[in-house]
Amino acid sequence: MKKLLLGALLLLSMFGFSQEKVFTRKYNYSILENAETFKKVDVTVVFNYNGTKDVMFYLPGSQLYLYRISEVRKGNTKSGYPYQVFDCINSDGGQEVTLQLFDSGVLRVFMGADYIEYHQD
Repeated sequence: MKKLLLGALLLLSMFGFSQEKVFTRKYNYSILENAETFKKVDVTVVFNYNGTKDVMFYLPGSQLYLYRISEVRKGNTKSGYPYQVFDCINSDGGQEVTLQLFDSGVLRVFMGADYIEYHQD
């Protein structure tokens, strides 16, 4: 009986208290929508920052904290590229942005109708 109870508690702790895994992406290039050339950048993005579902951008000389306000939705582009997308609010000014993270690692940050696309080496 004790083993059964201990097993049940272990399962509950695994499912009830699990948090989303923190992961980091480092980007070296960005391009604006409709731009012709890439720009060299040094941007680090931490997803599920501090065990939350939020996102932290480390930019040269500054940081940008985004509060996630929607669930993650999965999809594929018309060309078949898989991605995850979710909505956030900028902690500095309250602007709503949408992040689209492709399985390839490419990140798009939508601000209204425009977006910036970040790439890794």
